[in-house]
Amino acid sequence: MLDKAGGLTGGQLGTRLEPSTLTLGGLIHHLAVVEDWWFNEAFAGNDPTEPWASAPWEEDPDWDFTVSSDLDPKLIMTRYEDAISLSRSIEAAADSLDVLSVKDRKGEHWSLRWILIHMIEETARHAGHADLIRESIDGEVGDFRAE
Repeated sequence: MLDKAGGLTGGQLGTRLEPSTLTLGGLIHHLAVVEDWWFNEAFAGNDPTEPWASAPWEEDPDWDFTVSSDLDPKLIMTRYEDAISLSRSIEAAADSLDVLSVKDRKGEHWSLRWILIHMIEETARHAGHADLIRESIDGEVGDFRAE
């Protein structure tokens, strides 16, 4: 996802592909909060971290998307990179992929394996959205580059 936004300005990260309100910045910011929620909160059982803990979710359920147009692009990227780093450390500390999440929804806990697969699915879905938005900006799709 970071490659898909590489080299773009804040204004470009806020570009919408009408009639959708999705932006590249919003997608990446959303993935940061989702990454943090699934691994740090749901799986590990930790309290929400900032900026997610104090975000006005009740007033704006789409805050992660809408606030992104007001944020510095480097901040958006850093939040996503930090969320990924924390997720990786939580996954590495787990005894196995069969360990269940601390938090549950309606009595159902999720295995780390399920969470990893879910995040692959979530990221892939949004990467497709990002390709369309990026291509509408400058004709690029931000393909993955091996480092």
